[in-house]
Amino acid sequence: MNTASLHITAALIALTALSASSLAIPLYSNRSADPSTPALATGFNSLSGIAAPSGKIWSESASNNTNTVGLGLVGIAAHHTGEVSGSFRLADDFTVPSGAGWYVNTITVYAYQTGYIGGQSPFSAVNLRIWNGIPGQVGSSVVFGDTTTNRLLESSATNILRIGNSVVAPFPMTPDATRTIWASKLSINALLPAGTYWLDWQYDCVDPSKPALTPPVTIAGSVVTANANARQFAPSTLVATGAWTVISDAGKPEASADQLIDLPFLIAGSNGCPADYNADTVTDFFDYLDFVSAFAASDPAADFNADTVVDFFDYLDFVAAFAAGC
Repeated sequence: MNTASLHITAALIALTALSASSLAIPLYSNRSADPSTPALATGFNSLSGIAAPSGKIWSESASNNTNTVGLGLVGIAAHHTGEVSGSFRLADDFTVPSGAGWYVNTITVYAYQTGYIGGQSPFSAVNLRIWNGIPGQVGSSVVFGDTTTNRLLESSATNILRIGNSVVAPFPMTPDATRTIWASKLSINALLPAGTYWLDWQYDCVDPSKPALTPPVTIAGSVVTANANARQFAPSTLVATGAWTVISDAGKPEASADQLIDLPFLIAGSNGCPADYNADTVTDFFDYLDFVSAFAASDPAADFNADTVVDFFDYLDFVAAFAAGC
């Protein structure tokens, strides 16, 4: 074996343990200025002055700066089955800016299960669709995904604990540590040209009698999220025919105005070039090495054609994209 071959072989061995999905860069966080951080955490102390447990931070249903008006929603159902029979789905929008578009590797969504204390995630599967318009409306269509494929790569506990508003009447809630928020990372691997899209997702729970509850985007000191428009699909047991509806928070006190909400999610990938596999903005042989190492390890991130199977067709499709360049 010549020296060049030895170098390439060594590089492949060194990269085999590297997850290609970890090479994606943060592209977007809904309502957060930091694309790697969800818009959820509100502080180490609750509005009522109670400190979060060591190493944790609260996500408290917000109130205005004078604590005279607050939000009431703690979480929104997003599960296939649970305490209430039937299926729930959640949806929210995002915009890919003008230019080459985004190659989306992963999307991360957030949920909790009240009272769950296990070390493993309470969520066993998440399916997701991407629409080119508002889900369910005339003229909208699905451009990626379906309602059956499990796209869950990993689900891990964050250090964020969800609590209800602790100061605004009526019924301020005493903070407790029973709602650990879990981050569920989903495998996507799809190229999205510039434009506005909608995500639409749903959880399966390890215990099907329990729910998956997603906290709304939460910004300390504000009850208003400009242009918020998140939606929920509720089953026919709750809505006459089963339908998508805009999610609103009735707020506190009762005389306060209803508020529309948004939902937290992260998008990671690269800027518009599938062949830029390691998302370093340069398409070169390191992208080839990174893909080959992921493919050799059967890493889900090597599912280049997004058909949920890592096979030789993914290899052929990547080689074609790499040859075409960017």
